[in-house]
Amino acid sequence: MPATIEELRSELAATEAKAKALRESIVQYKDPNKKTILVLGAGRSSPACVDYLLQHAKDEGWYVKVGDGDESHALQRIGKHPAGIAFRLDANDPAQREAEIRKADIVVSLLPPHMHYLVAKDCIKHATNMVSELLILKTFNTLCLGYRFLCITCNQRPRYPGERTKCLDHDGMWC
Repeated sequence: MPATIEELRSELAATEAKAKALRESIVQYKDPNKKTILVLGAGRSSPACVDYLLQHAKDEGWYVKVGDGDESHALQRIGKHPAGIAFRLDANDPAQREAEIRKADIVVSLLPPHMHYLVAKDCIKHATNMVSELLILKTFNTLCLGYRFLCITCNQRPRYPGERTKCLDHDGMWC
């Protein structure tokens, strides 16, 4: 006997709820033998980075957690890769942002430039390494004055020939 549309919709909703609960369980689990790389942002600049990390995840022993305001973008970035974990991230929510950063071994911030400062503050607070695609020099200089143990390097490519990028050395000084 064929099921009604309502029965099928109800079954689909139950299955989606179960899948969501399983995804959340995976996000909470952390194998102590694997490092967690937290990628914040799944926008247009993220595919090459996420693909590279996932490609090397098995050999290096990594989990790659990708968080974005739109969970479907994060899911699209990781595809069905077994080492990839996607979740919805509200980068403006300090509690969620800090909780995710606290659990990570390294953070890759691919968020909009004005958000890097907040991520960097949380990374300093929890002694978590961070890489970002862009540094706003004056803001980071002010942030890092009191943290002499911090080492942030900027691997940003120059925008035009002859341009030099700046980075912080291990003493928090611009070089």
